[in-house]
Amino acid sequence: MGGGTARTVAYDKATGEVVWKTGTGPAGYAALTRIRFDTEDAILAFHGKGLAALSPADGATIWEVAWETDHDVNATTPVVTDGQIFITSGYGTGCQLLKVTRDKATPLWTNKAIASHHSDPYILAGHIYGFSGQSTQNRGSFKCLDLATGQEKWATDAMGWGTCVYVDGHILSCDIKGNLVLMKPSPEKYEEVARMPGVFGKVKGAAWTVPVVAAGNLYLRFKNRLLCYGLTLE
Repeated sequence: MGGGTARTVAYDKATGEVVWKTGTGPAGYAALTRIRFDTEDAILAFHGKGLAALSPADGATIWEVAWETDHDVNATTPVVTDGQIFITSGYGTGCQLLKVTRDKATPLWTNKAIASHHSDPYILAGHIYGFSGQSTQNRGSFKCLDLATGQEKWATDAMGWGTCVYVDGHILSCDIKGNLVLMKPSPEKYEEVARMPGVFGKVKGAAWTVPVVAAGNLYLRFKNRLLCYGLTLE
């Protein structure tokens, strides 16, 4: 979506009718997410030119901060925690932590330690865990940063480049070639628990779909293939 097209649109879920439209310019690729200010909800839209907090009722802009990248690509989901929002984008752009209220958003720190193309990071116990690098190659870095300062605690290239899901105290990653890695989040060092290579067999192209865990099963998709693994605790 670009030019004069609305970049955020709300629909009535029962009828599909448009309720409101807001903003012009590139829409970006990130999923919308919710933030709560005291007793009021807002929608976070990480569009092609920055991050905006919008009113769910009518789409009115509450506040907006600029965050521009090459090709207007902001594709990771903003992470909300305790009045703060973490954003990151690829193409060498980097990342930023914002302190937010109902009235404004203020940058706390900005660096290039994590520059994630479209792999969503996680904030766990005061630390950020996530991939940095472009999704077109399997040579990224998985990193841990201190949330308060942005300082890099450690980095590893043992996980290729992929997408991940947090489940039962662990991070499960599937890289673009279909290699699964289970790791235990720790600010001290990279702790690999298990590895399962080549779940899709020969992969032509890149496997970008996020792993999904539901009802004791792990679901993995690559193009028109869907795999399901049963998970057990040992």
